Amino acid sequence: MQHLYEDVLFRNTSCLMLCLRQPLLVLSNHLMFPVHLSVVIASSHPQKLSEFYAFATNGDLLPGISSDHYVISHPNGLSIQIYRPSKNRSWPDRGRSTALCLQETPSENPISLIGKWATSLTSKGASIVEQPTLEVFGAESWLIDPEGNCFLIFVPKIKT
Repeated sequence: MQHLYEDVLFRNTSCLMLCLRQPLLVLSNHLMFPVHLSVVIASSHPQKLSEFYAFATNGDLLPGISSDHYVISHPNGLSIQIYRPSKNRSWPDRGRSTALCLQETPSENPISLIGKWATSLTSKGASIVEQPTLEVFGAESWLIDPEGNCFLIFVPKIKT
């Protein structure tokens, strides 16, 4: 295994060019480009659930590869893909083994911020599973989205 680099050019709004050295991975003689990581959620109503998560994460809602597929894109590179599974397959198992963690910026008063955030999410169809709690590292609360998928909201505490 060896690492090569490709030059990637980015143009910002003031038309300045920025060149980054982005690693590429070479296995055998095949060049593999960087892997984009995302989260996928199976949904019986993908458009409605996509609108919920676009609101919850302040992301951009984009159409996917079919009318039953949506992508929520974020400037940090993370994307959430929400889709309706094929009718030719059994419905995916649900549970808390894989969940989204929605993290807000650190706060001096994370319990107040997370309480307001949880209330905002419940107004869009979420349900609180575990009330917001303050821990030494910040505040957290487990919720369920409008289709019953668990997710965590988290606000780190500013270290003093």
